[in-house]
Amino acid sequence: MNPARLNAVIFDLDGTLLDTQPDFSVVLNALLAKHQRPPVDSARLQQTISSGARAMLKLGFDLDDKAPELPALLTTFLDDYETLLSSTRASLYDDTDLLISGLLEHNLPWAIMTNKVRRFSAPLISRFETFATCACLICPDDVNAGKPDPAGILKACEIIGIAPANAVYVGDHPRDMEAARNAGMPGIAVRWGYLPGDPPPELWGASFIADTPLHLLAYLQKRHAV
Repeated sequence: MNPARLNAVIFDLDGTLLDTQPDFSVVLNALLAKHQRPPVDSARLQQTISSGARAMLKLGFDLDDKAPELPALLTTFLDDYETLLSSTRASLYDDTDLLISGLLEHNLPWAIMTNKVRRFSAPLISRFETFATCACLICPDDVNAGKPDPAGILKACEIIGIAPANAVYVGDHPRDMEAARNAGMPGIAVRWGYLPGDPPPELWGASFIADTPLHLLAYLQKRHAV
């Protein structure tokens, strides 16, 4: 059976549209330095970012979930990160601007659904002109649920005015593909971003795997033309 015609695209944010690792590296390593601990290598941090701030702190400080110092460290980490957003070091992945402009040229609306709470995601995307055409930003605190729960993706579809079957969700983590399936739409995996060490994207259950943003654009344009 042929897939339904594509009429909207919903993206994950960190690791899919934006490389936010530089900000997290600065904040985490500054906090580690205050506690006389060594910095975390960027390659190790990259595989942890998608799991959130707690995971990054557990990595840097070698803590488990029940460590009594974790809540205070988390508060400091998040406050420091929020402060840094006004001078963010985050950047668009190469050709992401061409990906977005290509969607607009084909009258394909696009949105962002992220597990990053609005306190951080809204000021972050406001720093990038490319995101001015985003139909909506949906955060977990908007729907009281995070991925792989489909509530945020479904909310984005509702705002755009599109059936889930006529949209796709694009992300860099197996959780993103699970959220897409739960929302009743295809999931597209990308080979850049904050991919976990295991399993590889081929085992995420994605409908398509994009090597680059322009590779993704070509696929989306083809699906839209069906």
